[in-house]
Amino acid sequence: MGSQYKAPGPRSCSSRTEPAGGPLLPAQARAYVICDNEGVTGDTLLLLARVQVQVSNGRPYNYVTDNFEGIDTGKPVYDIQGSAMDYGCARPGGVLADEQLCTRSEDPNVTGRCFQDSNANWHCSWTGSVSPSTDTRLRLPPPSEAEAE
Repeated sequence: MGSQYKAPGPRSCSSRTEPAGGPLLPAQARAYVICDNEGVTGDTLLLLARVQVQVSNGRPYNYVTDNFEGIDTGKPVYDIQGSAMDYGCARPGGVLADEQLCTRSEDPNVTGRCFQDSNANWHCSWTGSVSPSTDTRLRLPPPSEAEAE
């Protein structure tokens, strides 16, 4: 799919069932954040780079704050925080057919939650506040494979 945007990705998870028991590790949460937040929205390919995630201890489900579709209310919920570089890439076309059309913004304070659904699959939802260092120039390159890792 990314090739339509002259960009890598979006990345997907080979499995969403780890850990089957025990606490969620930061590397696992990072993988689920990427899987759940990269993709195409409208005509824009959303990609993440330099993703860092810290995970709190698991806590009981809270019906006020944890209202996610399909969530298993009997399993712990893990609060997360972190940072990322967000990319939005438009599909090349028209006058700029050979140009890369990406914008990039730094998201230094992202918070969210990781949870399991009723099929024991993990999901991580997060939101942040884009910093004033948003680079809104067009024709930026997408994140490189090395930067995405």
